[in-house]
Amino acid sequence: YKRPLRSQKGLIGKCTLEPNKYRAPISHPSFETFRAWSFLNNIKYKENNEWKQLPLELKQEIYAELFFRKSKG
Repeated sequence: YKRPLRSQKGLIGKCTLEPNKYRAPISHPSFETFRAWSFLNNIKYKENNEWKQLPLELKQEIYAELFFRKSKG
């Protein structure tokens, strides 16, 4: 009745660092790991009128607990 959807794989742009290769898709596990760590690295909190970043141990704990959940419950 309707044609099946075609793959959108060819629409991914070229990498800026390696022009002969394509960028990693947004859904690729490596990119999702990068996005999670970049989000954690950008978190800052204010303590005694000074902005501080989260300690590495806390970042690792948050990453392990929140980003590897099997369900939203």
